[in-house]
Amino acid sequence: MIDTPTASEAADNWRRLAELVPLVRLYLEPRRGHSEAGRTAPKSKPPLDVDASDLLLYLDVSASFYCSALLMETNDVKRMPDALEDQLRLIAKRYGHFTADADEKIALDFCDEAQELVRKVEVLVIQPLPPQWAGPCAMGECDGGMFQSKAQGTAKCDTCGALMTFSDWAEWLARKAEIVLMDRGEILVALKTLGHPTKSKTLDQWVTRKRVLAVTVAPEMFRLSEVLGLAEKSKRRVAA
Repeated sequence: MIDTPTASEAADNWRRLAELVPLVRLYLEPRRGHSEAGRTAPKSKPPLDVDASDLLLYLDVSASFYCSALLMETNDVKRMPDALEDQLRLIAKRYGHFTADADEKIALDFCDEAQELVRKVEVLVIQPLPPQWAGPCAMGECDGGMFQSKAQGTAKCDTCGALMTFSDWAEWLARKAEIVLMDRGEILVALKTLGHPTKSKTLDQWVTRKRVLAVTVAPEMFRLSEVLGLAEKSKRRVAA
C-alpha cells in the first residue's frame, strides 16, 4: 500500500489521460504543423503521425491490462468499456484496487505508468508558446521585427536573424525610444517590455485627449518616447 496523496495523484493522471486521448487522435489527421492539429481531414489518406499512433497503442495496451485485472479480481466490474476514454476513467475510478495492493511494487507501477503516459501525451499535444513580437530589429537598416522567446530569454529578428538577450533588447529599446515609431498595439507591447504595462483603454484615452499625438496619420504611428513618458508619470502618481 502507498500513501494517499500519491494514490490520489495517480487517479488524477488516469483521468487526465482520458481527457487527452481525443487530442492525441487529432494528431492522426493530416496537418502542416501543430497549430493545424484540429482541422478536418481531407478525403485522401496520407501517412499517420507515427508518434501519435504508437502512443495510442501504448494507451490501449495499458488500459486493457488494468481493466482486465478489474474484471478478474473484482465482483462488480462486469464488462470492459468499449471506448479507450471510458476504460481510462474506469481505471481512475477504481484506483484504490491497485494502490491498496499489499504488493507495493504493483501500486508503484500503477502510479508510475500513469505519470509516464501523461508526460508522453503532453509532450505530443501541448506545444510551447510561439515567440511574441517585441519590437523593431535593433540592427541598423534591417526592417525585421524582434520576437521574444520567454523560454530562452532571448529576442531574435525574423529577417536578419540577430539574436540578443531580452534584457539587452529592452535596454536598446529604451535608448532608442526617441526615434522609434509604433502603432497602438506595438506601443502596448513595448511599454510592457520596458516595465510600464498599460491598458489599451488608457492609451486610447491619451490619444483622444490629445495627451499624445500621432506622428503620422496613415498609418497612425506614435513616438515611443512620448507614450513612455506618460506611462512613467502615471506609474509615479499611482505609487505616490
